[in-house]
Amino acid sequence: MPRSDYRVDDTWHVLGLKGTGSKDIVVEGAFVPDYRTHPFAMSFARMDEGTQTFTAPTYKYPFGIVFAHCLSSVTIGMAEGALESFTEQMKSRLGTYDGAKSAEDPFVRQRLAEAQAIVHAMRLRFEAVFAELAETIDAGGQPTLDRRVAYKWEAASIAKNAMQAVELLFKASGGRGIRQENPLQRFFRDVHAASNHAFLNAEKGAVNAGNVAMGGPTMDFAL
Repeated sequence: MPRSDYRVDDTWHVLGLKGTGSKDIVVEGAFVPDYRTHPFAMSFARMDEGTQTFTAPTYKYPFGIVFAHCLSSVTIGMAEGALESFTEQMKSRLGTYDGAKSAEDPFVRQRLAEAQAIVHAMRLRFEAVFAELAETIDAGGQPTLDRRVAYKWEAASIAKNAMQAVELLFKASGGRGIRQENPLQRFFRDVHAASNHAFLNAEKGAVNAGNVAMGGPTMDFAL
């Protein structure tokens, strides 16, 4: 559409992910020819023109799965960023009331180790999804419905775990963690905002994955 046919509505006033600038686009009375439209459902069903035109393996990946993991990958980065920031802060931090070194606090060490394990597992799971997808697609196949459902659930589960890891670190950071200049509060806000995306709904994803695993139909067609 020509730029003159729409306007950007300044609606992005949010708790987290402020930097994305995801404002609303308003279109009023504009004409859009059919050849410039694309039914979203066709992408999920792999019936769009691009899939038929481009034959390289890159274009054979299920859109819904790739999109879900584009989102989950961001939450991995948030958790890794929080882990790095927390570690550096605790190395030199002294307790407000007793002056004790936070690096020697068993509670701090425990939270750090738990978060490290969660973040490491998240990345391995993310990589495993795409390794399995690549193996299937490079062999000329397509993932089965049950595998696509499982992949979609993995994305939501990864985001949920990212939120858990950041929460562990944020809670262990004490009152200093809520200061605006502290990166931890931004990671906390951003990971919660990201995890609220419809594609990263861990509860719905788990229910659907469990239902399909027991032979039921999928309730999610954005795969």
